[in-house]
Amino acid sequence: MSTEEASTSRSNISEAGSSISISSAPAEAKKVEIPPETEAVLESDRALKTTGNHMLRLQELRKELNYISETDWMYDSLEKKPQQ
Repeated sequence: MSTEEASTSRSNISEAGSSISISSAPAEAKKVEIPPETEAVLESDRALKTTGNHMLRLQELRKELNYISETDWMYDSLEKKPQQ
């Protein structure tokens, strides 16, 4: 980028920056009415996500249980250890 192009881009940026107006008035929050059909879809989507999370958690627990089953031979059980 040449010096002339850089100065041109800076002036474009400053011109664009000066055209932005910022309002200091507080924005009013508008309550949006959600149709019942949309609420039903949102609720079913939430239920699907929850079900999906449960399924993922079950898979993780199965993996952990399989790992424990595969490695249990490495450790002595508490029943075989002498009481202290």
